[in-house]
Amino acid sequence: MCPPDWVICDGGACVDTNTDSRNCGGCGNVCNTSNGFNCVAGRCTCHCDPLTCCGPIQCVDTRSDDTNCGKCGVTCTGGTTCQWGVCWCPPTLPTECSGTCVDTNSNNSHCGACDNVCATGQSCANGVCV
Repeated sequence: MCPPDWVICDGGACVDTNTDSRNCGGCGNVCNTSNGFNCVAGRCTCHCDPLTCCGPIQCVDTRSDDTNCGKCGVTCTGGTTCQWGVCWCPPTLPTECSGTCVDTNSNNSHCGACDNVCATGQSCANGVCV
C-alpha cells in the first residue's frame, strides 16, 4: 500500500512522482541529476547554482562559455572568446573589425585601423601601408 498521492513504479516500488528524480511526473521520466536537474513538483527543474541553465539539460558558466557568453545562446564568433561574460579578441589579434579579430599592425584590409585597406602592391607593416 502506497502513501496518498504516490504511485507504484520500478517493479512495484512506491514513489512520489513529485520529488523522485527517476520518476518525475510519472514512472520512468528521469531527471538528469548529473547536469543539475532535480524533480520539483513533478517537473525536472534546473538547479545549476552558481551556473546558469541553458538548453534542456545543460548547466553552463556564462562568464566563460563561448556558446553561452553573458547569457544563453550568445556565441562568440570571429576568433573571440568569452571572458567575464563578454566576447573578447585575444591579445594576438587585439582589434575587432567587422566581427573578426585582427592585428591592425599587419592586416592589409585593416591596416592601422578597421577598414583601412592597403592599395594594390602595398602591404601593412606596423600599422602603416607601405
